[in-house]
Amino acid sequence: SSGINAEYGDSLPSDHTQLRHLKTRPIAELFNLYEEHLRHTAVMVTEEQNRLTRNIKEHDTAVAQILAVSQKKQHVYSVWGGGIQTSIREISTNVSEIQRTLDSLVPAVNELNALLPVNERLQNFSSSGCV
Repeated sequence: SSGINAEYGDSLPSDHTQLRHLKTRPIAELFNLYEEHLRHTAVMVTEEQNRLTRNIKEHDTAVAQILAVSQKKQHVYSVWGGGIQTSIREISTNVSEIQRTLDSLVPAVNELNALLPVNERLQNFSSSGCV
């Protein structure tokens, strides 16, 4: 104990009797101020946490609404895409059928054309450039 006192000078009491002579009122006031500061800080932190919670809930609601709209649009576009694919398949089938029909008709038309007198004949037909 004497080593500590020698190191710090007379700032530390050498026995407990000196502690009884300290004035407690300034220390109590300091602790009261510190307590008030902590209370005030806790209120500010609580208010900020509540504000952040409200903001998070608002953003969650907004994100949920955007997601719902996006899902509806995705469904609509999926239905449209399916309809377009069906239409494309139908058109492709029709074009193939038209090409087959032309491929079968062109030789017959060319044979008929060859039966006409030379001055009435048309240019030979070809189905390669039609479709």
